[in-house]
This record gives sequence, structure tokens and C-alpha cells, in this order.
Amino acid sequence: MTAARRDHGLDAARGILMMLGILLHTANIYRPGSTWLLADASANAYFFTWLARAIHVFRMPAFFWISGYFTAMTLLRRGPAALLLARATRLLVPLIVVASTLNVAQDLLLASYKGQPLAWADVRLQAHHLWFLIDLAAFTLLLCALAPALRALQLRAGDAAGRGGLSTLAIALAACALFGYALELCVRLSGLAYQPVLGLFTLFELANYFPYFLVGAYMHGRRDLLQRLASVSPLWLPLGIAIAMLAAHWTRSAPGSLAEPARLLQLFGIWLSVASALGGFYRFFDRSTAFTRLVSDSAYSVYLLHHILVIALGMLLMGLPWWPWAKFLVVSVATTAAGLAAHLLLIRRSRVLSFLLNGKPPAA
Repeated sequence: MTAARRDHGLDAARGILMMLGILLHTANIYRPGSTWLLADASANAYFFTWLARAIHVFRMPAFFWISGYFTAMTLLRRGPAALLLARATRLLVPLIVVASTLNVAQDLLLASYKGQPLAWADVRLQAHHLWFLIDLAAFTLLLCALAPALRALQLRAGDAAGRGGLSTLAIALAACALFGYALELCVRLSGLAYQPVLGLFTLFELANYFPYFLVGAYMHGRRDLLQRLASVSPLWLPLGIAIAMLAAHWTRSAPGSLAEPARLLQLFGIWLSVASALGGFYRFFDRSTAFTRLVSDSAYSVYLLHHILVIALGMLLMGLPWWPWAKFLVVSVATTAAGLAAHLLLIRRSRVLSFLLNGKPPAA
């Protein structure tokens, strides 16, 4: 497999993972006992609870892994100054635009729907579903600082191509889980883990996702490891999800002495699900096709727009005596179609909209 083909797989993976957010957020509406922004009290299908939990296990960890990989690529090719400028435009411009328009409209819509009219004077900018853009900005700064040490580590490591089998994979994933757990533990012991930083994120949130980003960045310089990752079977994904979900239950319900090992096991399950998901993307989407190009090109736009669409459509269907399955399908399909149409017919054709909603400079 060539490097170019591998990158096609990651491009497609990033887009698909973003679009899975539509299924996740739509499922949240129809989860029994849901406490999400919008909830259908008549829903009684626990399938949506399990669907949302399963997607949650691997979606953002895999996304951050891919983001780390591409951030390291840009850093190597263009240097830190160009990387920071590009990421500031790509991440922060759409964040500010959507937070100040669509997210405000969403909050007003929800307040009105729930009988709690919100005055314009009370409106606050909220990242909502775009929280990850803030994390990515922080991770980019951290990577620039850690790049020399990361490069030295890459150069000192031996070639892993063709080495080991399942046992080697298990050891590598266990090491990643242990690294993530150690970072989380340090942050928790600091006493500052859950204190908001500038009202934007918590240290625990960063510690939770940074290991995936950092490992992705590390593997950009290790084509041997990338080749090994591409060979991981997607059939391991259900096992990874099951381990992570079961261990998450133990983490919440077990006594303190057992909660910590359960958390470590949960992280192992997450890493296994990430590796198998990425292996599946490499296996099925390692070539440039019309589908992969469409997903790669439109996913950012669709994700930016989808949240308010899911909520608005969910409201429209709320009073209808339909099965939750039917509502779920209508909301998911209609949201995806509307997002794709907006990107293809409006955003992609306008330099201004491409800049505001995709962070692409007008001259690009």
C-alpha cells in the first residue's frame, strides 16, 4: 500500500467519523430517558441508547488520531508558523461563525420550544457540537512544542514492519491505554481536572483525547506502524466496543479500588476499537473514488450545519405518532441530504462561504 493510498483511507475515515455525529445526535433524541437537548418522551427503543454509546466509544478518539496524523504532516511539510496560521483559519473561523449564528439560533429555538423564551440580551456564544475544534487548537499548540521530542522518539524506534502478531498488537494497545490512563491520573491528582480553562475546556477533557492525537502524530513518521495498523481487521471493532462499554459500566458502579482498573480496561477497549475502525477504513476506502471525494470534501460543512437541523427536524416530528425508528431515519437522512445540498450548491461555490464555514482562504 502506498502512502498516497493510505492517506485516501484517512481522508475518508475523517469524513465518515464526522458524519456519524448525525446518527449519534439523532439517536440521542430517541433514547429512552434521554436528557439531551431534545428528547422524545414517547421513545422506548433501547437500540438507540446502545447505538449512541457504541458510536461514542470510537468516533472521537479515532477522529483525534487522524487529526494528529494530518497535523504532523502539515507541521513537517510547512513548519510551525504556517501550521498555526492554517489551523487558526481552518478551526477558529468556522467555530466563531457558527457559534455566533447557528448555535445562537438553536438556543433561541430550543428555549421557545420549551416555553422558556430567551431574550437576546441573555444569549451567550456556545461551541456546542464544535467543542472539538477548541481541543484541536490546543492540541496543535502542544504538538508544536513537543515536535522535537516526538521526532527524536520516532528516529530511535526500530522498524516494526512484519514484526509480531496479535500479541504485539495487544501489547501496543495496552501501552497506549496505560499512557492515556497515566495522563488522566496526573490531571485528576492535580485537583484542577474539572476546572474550566477560560470557559473553553477542562484539563481532563484534554487529557482524555490528547493521547489519540499524539499517537496519530507519532505514527505519521512511522510508516512501518501505519502499515501494521492498516492490517488490523475491522472484525475486532465489536469486541473493542463491548469491552469499553462493559468497563465503563464497572467504572461508574464499582467501588473505588476496582474503578481504576476498570477505567484502564475501558481505555484498552477504546484503543482496540480505534485500531480496528482505522484498519477497516484502510481496507475499504484506500482508493480515491467519487464517494471518498464527496465525503472528504463535504463532511466539515455537513457537520457544522447538522446540529440545528437535527433539532429542528426532531421538533417537527415530535408530535407525530410514528415509530422512533421512522423518525430516526427521516431526521438522519433529511439532515444529511440538506447538509450535502448546502455544501454542493452554496458553500463550495462561494469563496466567502468556503472561508466562513470551511476556513479556506478566498485565495485558495
